[in-house]
Amino acid sequence: MALADWRYGGPPGGNIARSAAAAYNGLYGLAVTSPAVLGAACYAEKDIFLRENLLLSLETLFKYGLDVNVDNVFFELLWYDEANQHFSGVAYITTPNLWRYLAPPLAWADVPGGAQDLAQEHWHKMIMTVDFGEQAYVKLQCNEDVWSMWPLPYILAVVPIPQYGLIRIGFTTAAAVAHTVYFDDVGVYEEYPKGTR
Repeated sequence: MALADWRYGGPPGGNIARSAAAAYNGLYGLAVTSPAVLGAACYAEKDIFLRENLLLSLETLFKYGLDVNVDNVFFELLWYDEANQHFSGVAYITTPNLWRYLAPPLAWADVPGGAQDLAQEHWHKMIMTVDFGEQAYVKLQCNEDVWSMWPLPYILAVVPIPQYGLIRIGFTTAAAVAHTVYFDDVGVYEEYPKGTR
């Protein structure tokens, strides 16, 4: 994973780095490390090119360590179409072990039926699929569990800036200790809507 493609976001004292020790595939994974601050939201972000009116799936592997240090791990996909900001995202909440999604106007809501108890210090695969043409979520998958999210809306706001896309992956601390969450095989995949879901 090329570190030059990613930027750190969050409080001073945190960082991102390539990690050979925690790579799931290949030589390196992406490590996001927080400062020793309670409630610190730390993330890596990357600019991407997206096309209009497609189904888009954000996929990644992640490993987050101990629940006592991590409040949540979040995965966000933003797209600006020159007139609007399309803002979608999901988060795994370590206590009480469930998934939430970004809902209008700007809040986290529970994914329907989205309870899941993930093993600490293990790799997990997350896939979030959204339909930017219909401005809605399609589904969420983590490991073998799949939840239909159609047609829950994501956040849509008027933001007239040039067209571009953005991936943001990170976590929020649950204790005032430095912590690292690892990601690997991060990608966004496009497909044309099939008319049925």
